[in-house]
Amino acid sequence: MIKEELKDKMKKALVGTLSCFVALTMLTSCSTKVDHKSKSKSIPKHSETSTTTSDKVIQSEQKVTQFTHEELAMAVYVDNYVDNHKDITSTIDSINSNQNLTMSEENNLFTISQGTYSSQQNISIVDTEIVCTIHSGKDNSVEKKLEVKSINEKYEKYHDQIQNMIAIGKNNNEKLAKNSIDTKNLSTEQAITWVKNYLIQQGANNDEFDEVIFKTQMSSEGYLEICIYTWNLAKTAQTLSSIYRISSDGKLEQGSTSSSDTWSVVSDSYIQ
Repeated sequence: MIKEELKDKMKKALVGTLSCFVALTMLTSCSTKVDHKSKSKSIPKHSETSTTTSDKVIQSEQKVTQFTHEELAMAVYVDNYVDNHKDITSTIDSINSNQNLTMSEENNLFTISQGTYSSQQNISIVDTEIVCTIHSGKDNSVEKKLEVKSINEKYEKYHDQIQNMIAIGKNNNEKLAKNSIDTKNLSTEQAITWVKNYLIQQGANNDEFDEVIFKTQMSSEGYLEICIYTWNLAKTAQTLSSIYRISSDGKLEQGSTSSSDTWSVVSDSYIQ
């Protein structure tokens, strides 16, 4: 009887122990799941398309093309002609239509011209400043100063056109060097051709030359002079309308028909 009671008590105690063990196991399992969920929630998901504020600023910034010195020089040359045209594009087209565009450089001094002295500009760049000397047909010159930054920003979108103009200018300059003519020793025919081509650049056409007469003569000072005469309506008399000469340094000068002492350079390189 006593043995049966002991067995019954031991059986109950064992059942209780097993129940506690099962309960503890379930509690531990639940705790682990909750912990995993909390940890997974605490880790932010990474988005492949997310960008930081600094990234957005960098993406929004546009890369500015920094012009070289020769590009700045050509841009300034164009800029000095913009006032005579509607816009930059038409100015570039107008300059390109003149096939005598030349560009040379020596000691950071750029010389750009379209075959005439009045179209010549001397341009240099020092630090952040551009200095440009603009010549005129009367031997006068005007100095103009501009900022590198302003020219760079103004002509950035015309960068390709500016580079094309530089290539044309350099190519023409090389051709002139290879086929250079000694302007201090011209024949009368070469001298007349120079004057005609200069006048064509100024707007004349070949048909107009049929209405005038070109004559050459040596002045008392030893200069080769090219005189242009026009006929009266009856074509019975000729009148001196223009006079040019080749100077001692090989430049084409225009004189006054009323004064033999007034001369001004109109073209400093031979125009073929």
